[in-house]
Amino acid sequence: MSPRLLSHESLLGSRQARAARVLCAITFHFVASRLGFLAEVLRALAEYQVAAIDIVIVTNTSRPDELGLLRRLGDEILSGNGFTVSTYGNLSNPQHLTWCHKEIIAREFAHGGTRRYTHFIYLEDDIRLSFVNFCYFIEYREVLLGLGLLPAFVRMEFSASLGGMVASDAFWPVYVPVQSHVLLEEFVFVNMPNPYNPCFILDAALAEEYVHSPAFDREGSLAVCRWGVQERAAMGLCLENVPAPFQSRYVVPVSRLGRSVPIFARISHLPNNYANDPRSPLAKVRLDSLFMGVHELGSDGRWRADDAAIYRTGRRACDAAGKPARGPDDPGQVASAVGVDAVASEDEDAESKDQYYLVTHHDTLVFVDEHLKLLRHAPFGIAPLNLVIELDDRRGRFVVKRQQLPVATSPGQVIAQLGRGNADCEVEAFADGSIGVRAGERYLSADMDGVVRNNRGVCLDWERYRLVRVDTLDGLTLLRRYQWLSPGDRRILALAAQPLDFGREHPTEASALAATLAAGSIELRREFVFGPSRIRVAGKQPAFLSGAAAGNQDDAPSAVKIAGASGTAHEFLRFDPLVHYDVDGDDSAYDRLYLSLSSLAKHARFQGTVGVACDRPVDELVKYIPDAFRDRLVVFHPVEKQDALDRHRLVHCAYRAHQPVLCCNVDTIFDADITDLLIDLLVGDRGKRQELAGRGSVEVPAEHCRPSTACSDLVPTQRRGLVDFRPTSDEESGCTIVRMRSYLADLDARRPDEGAVRQAVSIPSIAGLLDAKELEQVGLLARQAMPNGCIVEVGSAFGQVSWSLAANASAGATVYCLESWGPEGAQALSLETFEKNTSGLQNIIALPGHSPRDFLGWQRTIDLHYIGHLHSKPALRQNLAFWTHLVRPRGCICGHGYSVELPEVVAEVGRLAAAVDAIVETTGAIWSITVPDQRPS
Repeated sequence: MSPRLLSHESLLGSRQARAARVLCAITFHFVASRLGFLAEVLRALAEYQVAAIDIVIVTNTSRPDELGLLRRLGDEILSGNGFTVSTYGNLSNPQHLTWCHKEIIAREFAHGGTRRYTHFIYLEDDIRLSFVNFCYFIEYREVLLGLGLLPAFVRMEFSASLGGMVASDAFWPVYVPVQSHVLLEEFVFVNMPNPYNPCFILDAALAEEYVHSPAFDREGSLAVCRWGVQERAAMGLCLENVPAPFQSRYVVPVSRLGRSVPIFARISHLPNNYANDPRSPLAKVRLDSLFMGVHELGSDGRWRADDAAIYRTGRRACDAAGKPARGPDDPGQVASAVGVDAVASEDEDAESKDQYYLVTHHDTLVFVDEHLKLLRHAPFGIAPLNLVIELDDRRGRFVVKRQQLPVATSPGQVIAQLGRGNADCEVEAFADGSIGVRAGERYLSADMDGVVRNNRGVCLDWERYRLVRVDTLDGLTLLRRYQWLSPGDRRILALAAQPLDFGREHPTEASALAATLAAGSIELRREFVFGPSRIRVAGKQPAFLSGAAAGNQDDAPSAVKIAGASGTAHEFLRFDPLVHYDVDGDDSAYDRLYLSLSSLAKHARFQGTVGVACDRPVDELVKYIPDAFRDRLVVFHPVEKQDALDRHRLVHCAYRAHQPVLCCNVDTIFDADITDLLIDLLVGDRGKRQELAGRGSVEVPAEHCRPSTACSDLVPTQRRGLVDFRPTSDEESGCTIVRMRSYLADLDARRPDEGAVRQAVSIPSIAGLLDAKELEQVGLLARQAMPNGCIVEVGSAFGQVSWSLAANASAGATVYCLESWGPEGAQALSLETFEKNTSGLQNIIALPGHSPRDFLGWQRTIDLHYIGHLHSKPALRQNLAFWTHLVRPRGCICGHGYSVELPEVVAEVGRLAAAVDAIVETTGAIWSITVPDQRPS
């Protein structure tokens, strides 16, 4: 099902929702004063426009008068619908009542049950789940199916003190770019830091998964998370089979236009007890300020380059957290008696290598609130990064814009003074890497109301802070802003959306980043995954060794070097390619430009920028620019009578923000992917510059500064994906246009499986799961990959399938082989054995690691994706969810294990086929799916 614009009205018209037959269980621990909430819950269910709905009240009471009250309430509100009351008495713990509905799921719904119902709903007795809420779940359950995610809700209450609706389960606002998210049409579906929903909805497939999961068992669910008994009862599948890099399976929609959660994804918490309790840190964030940073996401869901640095400037509103901040007469607060400019300009970060941001126990950052003259703390992305601490052995000083900010030993006496004086704070270090900051006899404490005060006599949790280097956050900004090339393995990467981890062993419920994690994901979050490197955010050791100074787009470094384990370092080249054309003359030249650009978009699959130097105004030029490049176009008007060298210099100056730059003529047709060509240009051009620098050259000569190469210098081979159609001296350009069009028509007519009927190359004897017939089928599938294409194999093991893929791949194709190999010399799987078995195949690149968690941020489009020995549901589902969206239209997804002995594989492959609207083809245990041209979500 494709994502589409959905309104409140269109959801209510959902045919699937109206055809549903629903079984609903509501837990009600009998308290007479709460009958009003239960009545409102039942009234909402009575409005469901479904084929049938049966409701079961699960209660602890067995008193006839109380049971009579419940039955009368049900009859009054649910006349005409099925309604029963089930009593569960003599429970060892009253909270165990919340688990009693599990037997109803198993008996009446899962495993086919009575087959009377299509959906099951579980509710707590004070949650109003409307019919439009149900319709939203039905619609977006299908949309998110292929991603392995589930649509979730934001629980809301009314706050009289804030005069509006607030999020019941939010401690802080949510900065969307650093939460795992996916962009679907006008909505960003985002992981919530606190993913708790006091309800869940199951269809038949989800129910089957649920009853076989640890989350279905009261004691077994403790291995999934540390929630309380009642909260785990409502957990559903929130933390089961979570796809990387998400931290839970639940995602909520955020409108890119309104920047808020739509009404159909909001559920009501009727008592308003969190909002009405001034001591509770929950329900203090208004819904209209719950989500921040949505506007910073580009059309592809990535952090936009032109807005990525905004979090560093401090221009975000200090009071966006929506938390009450106390005035300067509040005892113990840290205040500034004078205005402090919250904007830290770039030239003031020269000493940032010895400066650190303070991260609180709540995973929030300490900053100076200019308006309230206070030290406060708020989540990353929302807090202005305007305050750093400089450490000098066991003492430290706070610095704001090159001014020291003394910390008061008594309230209201903080004065910002120019320059850096002596360190005026005592710093205590702890074994876990955190520090405590003491001013006088009191420690600084980050309180839940968002204010930092120096009023604690002991240094416990809220008085301890972790250190994050300034240049580390600068470097992460840079990684998010661009794509990068890992030269060693030729991977193109972007920093995937993944929650920051500040290094605490056990994140608290009040964490601004992640309150609860899926089982086993804590280690993943300890580091940012970026290609072969791993970046630890917290700590004193530098993560970025060079190139991490954040600047504007034109000043972006050409490379960054990231520190690795055991003293190793990984270098990455900025990959921001541009294809440049020089065009002038009559319409025929511009017609050829259009044909060349059309092939660049369709057959070269170029995702970068196009630059054109021409003699026509922009409004005339755009008529010859395909739609794919109109928002990625740079126009350059050269001055008349420039010689070639001057033009090259000017073009180089205009494109200095891009690398590599491919200089092209209008008579070039691209007939295959040019990703490898661009990689070769970037690595080769940089090598040439380094060689010149090594000879002592101070300035690279102008002839080496021109865009990387010109098409006339290239041999038009399949590997490069270029064919030159420039007219000869006795040929008119009209003939060239005809030849170019004819060639393009032939390319369009070709099927990607041309040549697949040819016999696959046989392979040597290598240990593996496939027999000869299955290996031959894998070879035939490999021949379907486009020339210069990309094949990704997950689970390469000893190299049996890898050999077949690489030996049969189309010309110029690259085969990436992914496996969690053990150390060299190990008796089991080892990279050494794999490389020995596949020696002689030059198109294989081996990538050690666990898929998908070690390959976040993969950017290259895939022609053929093969999944090997991953036959268990969690691993198979996670890999399909992660890699499928990277496979091009008419590309192939395939794997091993399609047999009656492996029903989980059959079920998961069938689910994928339904999600992409395709059929499953099989040969032995080999399955394959061809992705349609118009692919669903």
